Amino acid sequence: MLNLHTLKKSGKTEPEVGWLIAEEITHRLYEVLEILAGNTFGNLRQRLARHLLDIAASNPQPGSILVAHITQQELADAVGSVRPVVARLIKELKTEGLIEMGSSSGDGITLIRPVELLNETWSR
Repeated sequence: MLNLHTLKKSGKTEPEVGWLIAEEITHRLYEVLEILAGNTFGNLRQRLARHLLDIAASNPQPGSILVAHITQQELADAVGSVRPVVARLIKELKTEGLIEMGSSSGDGITLIRPVELLNETWSR
């Protein structure tokens, strides 16, 4: 358990602790800004890739398999599009070997090459 009062006091009186706190806050701020920029300015494919990664990472499966348990309609709603457009993008990702439909449990979208999917969020 972290005592907030002690942390504040240490941050104010110990320069090294204060600097570490500032670095951590800065790092987290940049992460939030990156996500916000991706959601605001990213194209639909980038937003879809990011959302698939976020969903799969939030519920890891045994054996390091990343599966996004989500329907195409839920994906469309999440990325601000319509289901037919999301279905076309999912087909493209599947054709490129980045994802597979279904998983060992029979539903969801399995992320076959998550690193390349992550690169989708930066490219184009």
